[in-house]
Amino acid sequence: MSNDNRQAVATSELARQRFDIPLVVAGVSDTSCITHLQGLGVRVVQPALATAMAFEGALRFPTTFDVLVHEIGSVKFGEIVMGNRGYAGMPLRRLGLPGSAVVLSIKRDHTVLVPHGDTTLQIGDSVALIGSPDSVDEAIVMLRG
Repeated sequence: MSNDNRQAVATSELARQRFDIPLVVAGVSDTSCITHLQGLGVRVVQPALATAMAFEGALRFPTTFDVLVHEIGSVKFGEIVMGNRGYAGMPLRRLGLPGSAVVLSIKRDHTVLVPHGDTTLQIGDSVALIGSPDSVDEAIVMLRG
């Protein structure tokens, strides 16, 4: 294992175990340490694989890739952990999200849901949003609670 990979593992262990940082991302090129890092709850990025995925995204989904990579001012992505009990269990069609904000996906219990009007949000859901910057910001405040 290279010094860079050893340092990434040591830093990740410190962040997760000593400081209990909830989201830790580590870049490693040595696949032998991935299982250990994932066991700690660390999100692992392999630079070579990330580059290949970026190329694939640019080729397969050029418009989405442009929005993600080139900060188009009229469109913003946002993500929030649902915390507003007042909206829990309410169908998306009745939420009344601000302006152009739309729920893009919901991650619940390690499963990603593609929502529709009858889908309900639950406390702890990770909700991905898209829309105008102001609308997404307002929706984040609304759903955070």
